[in-house]
Amino acid sequence: MINVLIVDDDLRVAELNKYYLSQVSSFQCQAMVATQSQARTLLADASVSIDLVLLDIYMQ
Repeated sequence: MINVLIVDDDLRVAELNKYYLSQVSSFQCQAMVATQSQARTLLADASVSIDLVLLDIYMQ
């Protein structure tokens, strides 16, 4: 299982990415966050396993 973190400030886009991930059995959305700060905090948490980050390239 590939654990995915979605980082996107547009909730609609984040939800679409989550939906597409749900269609692939080997991917699982572990979390969705809207800011870089939230992503860094989550990635620093040793209890959360993230294998892949889907990152919005147009974030501030």
